[in-house]
Amino acid sequence: DVVEAAGGRFDLLEVTVRPNESTGREPASSLRQKSSALMQLTLDAGRAPLDAVLSQLQALAARMPLAEASVVELPEHCGGVYDRTIPGSAGGGAAAPPPPRRGSEGG
Repeated sequence: DVVEAAGGRFDLLEVTVRPNESTGREPASSLRQKSSALMQLTLDAGRAPLDAVLSQLQALAARMPLAEASVVELPEHCGGVYDRTIPGSAGGGAAAPPPPRRGSEGG
């Protein structure tokens, strides 16, 4: 809801989830596998709102220390190709329209 509340759009480009196994011999924390998600985020209003959303996501991650979560911006990752969040942008065709919000007509 943080991204959508700011008027932004996102797409998960890659998600990696690994199960945490426990052998019963070692503390569970020493066996934890890290999961990750690579998300493309777009805010039409520019850099300042993007920075605000990133700060909110970082604060959310900090409020859950047991999750060992972090939010890191990778500004060069997409190489200027944002077709997953901006219809008709460089590098691809039009992206699918966003799904209707909960409680909207027809949904």
